[in-house]
Amino acid sequence: MSAWRKFSVGPMAKSTCRNCGGAIRVAWFPATLVLLLSSFIPFAGLFAVAFAGTFTSLWAMGALFIVGCGAGTLASIWLYHHVPFKAV
Repeated sequence: MSAWRKFSVGPMAKSTCRNCGGAIRVAWFPATLVLLLSSFIPFAGLFAVAFAGTFTSLWAMGALFIVGCGAGTLASIWLYHHVPFKAV
């Protein structure tokens, strides 16, 4: 299954297995953990920089937040691609 097709299959959306023809979906609990974890990555980076006090500029903190969002997005794509399928 292609990565794009797997991303469109969620805990509630089903797909058909190529091998057996049965209905499959992404496991709900691991998919939810991946989405929750990836939503906190940018904020954790922003707060770490803010509390460290190394950057006093608002622009630097904004740039680091955007970099953190990009890193969080890439991490969530990679993690979600490795979430196992579950037979329905």
